[in-house]
Amino acid sequence: MELASVRDPLLVAHTAVQVLDIPDQSGRPPLELLIDFLRQRQALLILDTCEHLVDECAKVADALLREVRHLRIMATSRESLRVAGEQLLIVEPLSLPKAASDPDHPAIRLFIDRAGAVVSNVALDAGNRERVIGICRRVEGIPLAIELAAALLRYLSLEQILQRLDDRFPLLTTGPRLAAARHQTLRAAIDWSFELCTSAEQRLWSRLSVFPGSFDLEAAERVYSECGSGPAEVAELFEGLVGKSILTGTDSGTGRYLLLDTLRQYAAEKLSAAGEDETLLRQRHADWCRRLTEHAEQEWFGRSQQAWYHRMRLEHANLRAALDFYLEAGQTRTAQRMANTLWFYWVGCGRLAEGHHWLNRVLAADSLPSRERAKALWVNGYYRFTVGNSEAATRMADECLGWARQHNDDSTAAHAMFVHAGVRLIQGDFHAAEALAEQAIARFAASGEVGCVPVMAQCVQATALAWRGDHARAIPLAQQPVEICQRHGEQWSQGWARYVLAVAHWHGGELAEAAANTREGLRIKRIFNDVVGVGFFIDMLSWIAGRTGDHERAAELIGAADQVWRLTGGEPRIGSPILLDPHEQCARQARLHLGDQAFHAAVDCGAEHATDLEHAAAYALGEATRSRPSPAWHPDTATLTARERQVAQLVAEGLSNKQIAARLVIAPRTAEGHVERILTKLGFAKRAQIATWIHHQHLT
Repeated sequence: MELASVRDPLLVAHTAVQVLDIPDQSGRPPLELLIDFLRQRQALLILDTCEHLVDECAKVADALLREVRHLRIMATSRESLRVAGEQLLIVEPLSLPKAASDPDHPAIRLFIDRAGAVVSNVALDAGNRERVIGICRRVEGIPLAIELAAALLRYLSLEQILQRLDDRFPLLTTGPRLAAARHQTLRAAIDWSFELCTSAEQRLWSRLSVFPGSFDLEAAERVYSECGSGPAEVAELFEGLVGKSILTGTDSGTGRYLLLDTLRQYAAEKLSAAGEDETLLRQRHADWCRRLTEHAEQEWFGRSQQAWYHRMRLEHANLRAALDFYLEAGQTRTAQRMANTLWFYWVGCGRLAEGHHWLNRVLAADSLPSRERAKALWVNGYYRFTVGNSEAATRMADECLGWARQHNDDSTAAHAMFVHAGVRLIQGDFHAAEALAEQAIARFAASGEVGCVPVMAQCVQATALAWRGDHARAIPLAQQPVEICQRHGEQWSQGWARYVLAVAHWHGGELAEAAANTREGLRIKRIFNDVVGVGFFIDMLSWIAGRTGDHERAAELIGAADQVWRLTGGEPRIGSPILLDPHEQCARQARLHLGDQAFHAAVDCGAEHATDLEHAAAYALGEATRSRPSPAWHPDTATLTARERQVAQLVAEGLSNKQIAARLVIAPRTAEGHVERILTKLGFAKRAQIATWIHHQHLT
């Protein structure tokens, strides 16, 4: 995981949870989630660029290594973590050939590969071999310097590049150096690239250092904000930095770019040296992030909801930086406003624990009563009852409701009442839940508010009626939020409304209707990585299977649901009787009909299919086979030829088919054929699985 954009040490474990895509909708510390997730796995965890967080990284690494038997950790840092068992590896520059007759070395291959992305039909031959080797020697095999040199082929010939290196970089002509000197060598390479930029490009490059994560052209325009410069001029400068390989595209077609960490640090130093006001630029960056989140909140209840979900995931590092800035700058009300605005991301998109982290920080930073604080309280209360912490949720909703009544704020009062209603629902107090939800709905109507929370209040009311057995009222009440969501093109809330319909039909014995709504809701919830929602729906499918007499399928789905609830790291089935009671009844019936041995075999089969949230949802929806899954690799039975094993090793080293062909002196088509046969023999679909298999072979 990349840690360069993380400033708060407390977010190291949170970042690992995010990168590994471990759903964090629980009240447990993220380090505990990591330990539970990795304990039964054989894994390599990479902590990339952690020198600014060395103490916290050391604590996390030490805890993981003590608790997880088959875990290996690789840390890239300028400073040792000094954890027991740590082995240091000093990364040297890429090796270089001693003579032009021996050109097959990593530095040369890297230059030719990067040059091929700049100009067509680049190959190492007798006419250019000495110049290519000369360039790589001048930059001492430093990968970044090689890449920057290759990028200049857009404008310069090999001979011109070689001449400029001689003139501009005397430091690069010396022999091997100590670590600090190698850092100076890298600076020289970047200095060269910096000087090739126009003054306006240099200014843009420096100002982009305030972005800790990826960004697009619009964001760059907002931060650059040069007096008199329009979007067209900034776009031209942006294109210039992309063309010089200063900005790196993150993915084809996304239109997002980033600065490599080294280039970002260099730019920050240039920014300071130029006397620019970094605080002003960070303020622009934070304000841009805040306006973006406000726009997202306004459009969340609508047809662009899914697009905003993906956008917020891309902006995650920028959102963190903005919240950090507001808190550091003492702009606590603004920090509260932004953290509150992101409630849809924290609550709806599998990021509850990190949302809880930020909401706690902004609440602690400013305890004076305000509209912003009141909203932070109901959002945090929503999180608490979602993970089964009724006491904390009630306390926060009470404080929020007190402020709302004092200021005659119907909307804020309605949100607090919704939290109270949710708490009563998960406690099984259906009469109180219905009454509180009805009050919330009335206040939402009085304030004219339409959105996710008003819809969820309707869902709570209808769910309470369904569990009380009043199906005649519950079904039409649940249908109303479905219709509202469909009119607006909204999905996330509609998923919960589908669950309410499923519960009502299940209680009424209308199992076909219950199953149809459950499947539709599950399809929606997996889009947003809503692990709690996925757990709810798979449980419902198991209950339906039990009612229809398919007890084997019910047991399989119990196993899959158990695995999903484990992913939350919280209380299984949030400790609520509305989930625990029917689950236990379904399990008893399945065990009675199947017998203990067959029941446990079916449960294990379902659990094995639910290796992550996506696989669990696919299995529950019938998109994956019900047969026992094959193991991830077959170290004892896989039979590769000597050549195939050689190719597999090169794949594991990260080489492309073209690079493998060059290394083994074979045709690219031949290399491609070898890789395809390896995938087929091992039963894999991706090259990354070959690397994992090779790693396993080495361990065993």
